[in-house]
Amino acid sequence: MIRLQKDDLLRCVKRLDPRLRGRLQAQGPKLFVAGGYVRDCVTGEDPQDVDVMCTDAVTSREEAYWLGHQVLGESSIFSLQPENVRESQNAFTITGLEPPVQFIHRWTFAEPGDAVDSFDFTVAKAAFWWDGAKWASYCDKAFYPDLAARRLVYTSPERVEEVGGSLLRVVKFCRRGYRISPEDLGAVCARLVCGVDAGVINSERDMARCLTDLLREVDPLLDLDGVMSDESEEFE
Repeated sequence: MIRLQKDDLLRCVKRLDPRLRGRLQAQGPKLFVAGGYVRDCVTGEDPQDVDVMCTDAVTSREEAYWLGHQVLGESSIFSLQPENVRESQNAFTITGLEPPVQFIHRWTFAEPGDAVDSFDFTVAKAAFWWDGAKWASYCDKAFYPDLAARRLVYTSPERVEEVGGSLLRVVKFCRRGYRISPEDLGAVCARLVCGVDAGVINSERDMARCLTDLLREVDPLLDLDGVMSDESEEFE
């Protein structure tokens, strides 16, 4: 197992909201932080959110409700959804925190390493948690080298997700100065194309429409050129 460097792990822990940090310590390996938050802390960037992974969907909901009530200054009632908790198909998001915290319920994992191994790019493959006595961590062997090179390496994960998700992440990463090889970009595009029902394709225009629909499933307000779509009322 490869661990985060000590200073990086400390930076990740210290930037957490104290209430979330305390909850992670109380719950141990049942809760762990993984993905983009860790990456941004290591690179010194401002995290966009904190993704908290859980061992099961019920725990995800209960912990999101607990933290939501804490932020509002209310007594925690696990069965009642606080007004500052929003549920999407992937996660419970708690607003009123900076950065926002998301408890992921669509994907659950028995072990932090299982979550890390499921991520689609090596620069996201890192996690940390409280093991009952100290802060522990795990990261892919390519995490640090690829992060230092601002290099996107696609892992072709075997998991249920919107097939356009990885391609949209490529766009966002490239905006932040990352680069990707033709081979990896081709693999990302192949994941998207394989999600198309070939039976409805009779022309290039049909293919374009189908691919657009798959991308819209991931982000209804997809903004690649500065113009936001108005086709959806809700941004997921």
